[in-house]
Amino acid sequence: MTEQEGILTPEQVERIKARERKRKQRANEKSAAASAQAETPESFWKRNREVSNQTRIAELKEREAYVFALLSDIRTVMEGRSPDEQFAADVEEEIKADVAEHGICQMEVYLLEFWKRPDTFAMLCQRGDATSIFTRYGLVTAILGHRLAEWEKWLQSRNPKPSPLLNFYTSLQCKCGAWPVSVSQSIADGYRELGIPFQCAACHRREKESRALASPNVRREALPYGNFIE
Repeated sequence: MTEQEGILTPEQVERIKARERKRKQRANEKSAAASAQAETPESFWKRNREVSNQTRIAELKEREAYVFALLSDIRTVMEGRSPDEQFAADVEEEIKADVAEHGICQMEVYLLEFWKRPDTFAMLCQRGDATSIFTRYGLVTAILGHRLAEWEKWLQSRNPKPSPLLNFYTSLQCKCGAWPVSVSQSIADGYRELGIPFQCAACHRREKESRALASPNVRREALPYGNFIE
């Protein structure tokens, strides 16, 4: 018992302790809200990578380096900077083989803000593909879907032929009337299934700023870091 408690009644002591508990609770809620507000995809991915198997992360990063090199070759060919025709032919065959083995990575999933939505995060991680890896760790381990679509369109411009890949993409438009955004069909389906209205970057930023001003101390549930470690 402290000296102060010794000269107070039990009821007064309890009221003081109750006020102290409330102050601590408000401070914790404020800290949690600040952390949630500061959360970004980059910080989300960094924390997930830190708690994961580092051998696995190293393998994924090595794979990512290969994908980036292949994407660079794609750009070289499309911009007409190929050293010869054989280089372009080799890149085309390499793309076919890579997609057959690893599929594609749909980076557009960031539009669903999975780092703020545990249910969406869990749903995307269950896919078990390159998009799932990107969702968890922010690492690109397969050719980007929109880049592959650009490549297919470029090939069509040189040698017109039907391409089923182009059917994988569609457009979403914000209610403000901004230009439509091209996304994969699965992302558009995700918006519909989750009942989330699509917003352009400007509208999303304005809504985020408005929520921050209206509810600065809203408490949010912790994101499921580590729940999907391989």
